Amino acid sequence: SSVDCVFSSSSMALVSEAVEFPADWDASSDAHKAKCRGYLLVPNGPGPHPGVVVVAGAGVVSSGGLDLELGAEMCRKGIAALIFDHAGFGRSDALPGVKRQTINTWRQMRCVRSALSFLEGDGRVDSARLGLCGYSLGGHVCSVVSGVDPRVKAAALLVPELGTRVFAPGKLDTEAVGEQIRANVCGELAAVQQRIDGEEKGLLGPKPLVALDGNCIIKGMEAVHHATHTWGKAARKDWVNKAAMAVTDGVFAAPQVVAPKIAGPVLGIVAPGDECVNYDVSQKVLATCPASVTVQIPSAHFGWQYAGSTLNGMVSAAVGDFLTRALLTGSADGFSAPDFSGEWDRGERAAPTSVSHMYRAKL
Repeated sequence: SSVDCVFSSSSMALVSEAVEFPADWDASSDAHKAKCRGYLLVPNGPGPHPGVVVVAGAGVVSSGGLDLELGAEMCRKGIAALIFDHAGFGRSDALPGVKRQTINTWRQMRCVRSALSFLEGDGRVDSARLGLCGYSLGGHVCSVVSGVDPRVKAAALLVPELGTRVFAPGKLDTEAVGEQIRANVCGELAAVQQRIDGEEKGLLGPKPLVALDGNCIIKGMEAVHHATHTWGKAARKDWVNKAAMAVTDGVFAAPQVVAPKIAGPVLGIVAPGDECVNYDVSQKVLATCPASVTVQIPSAHFGWQYAGSTLNGMVSAAVGDFLTRALLTGSADGFSAPDFSGEWDRGERAAPTSVSHMYRAKL
């Protein structure tokens, strides 16, 4: 089925279709039988095209505007884009033995490897030119997969969660931890399942994913507004404001350990006003990637994400330009980021304090 209706105001030429793929790359696992569902956007015209997996942030579903906006911009630049719901969210199946609405980044990393395999098997996609694009917690997921899966030739990490602190030299046995990370993501599921799932008592939640205040995973008006609205106008039909997060050993250190092993070009977009991730840590981790470009934008975590705002358009265009150049040439040489200085329509005004009571009622 087509998702062209999402782009009813756009004149771009692309083929869009609903797709599904295994939720885990390991064909011997029960998780392989569960399906993740989403959309594949392919540019019209002769291929094969470079392919990019777009990885959403915590609890986000593919019917939301940002994933589609990023995917559409890639199509404009000649890149096929796969957007999808994580297992247990939106239209995707739950993993065997895992409750729906559970955020487990190890599991998501394994799923992203399955998504890469799906693109590899599509004849319209060039299997030698695959990339990743992730925002927020999706940036965390993409950073690790980029460091352990050689199929990833370029990555764009947007306001990524890359850890809460930078470990001092010698505090981590990076080789040993790196091997464990690789096993968690690339090893057979049966051998690592207990380690990556942790114990039930290790779950944070279930609790509201977003709220104006109180006990939730992401707090604040911008989080509430972005999570409950598509294109800033209508509530998402398949989004649920509840999640549990699996916090297991090594998960927050993972990006820092693997970043120096990311071989391809990396674009990092960071926001000095970010209220959800550690901006300083993100900058320092990105600096350890061998071929990285870091760009600052005048925003907090969510403001740039409003489709239709000036800043959102500039960020999407920069991501498309970077990935096109990196996947076609294998280098970021010559990439020039837009001038993000000045006052832009960041989208924050879309959620004024005066409407907070509306969201209390909605949630």
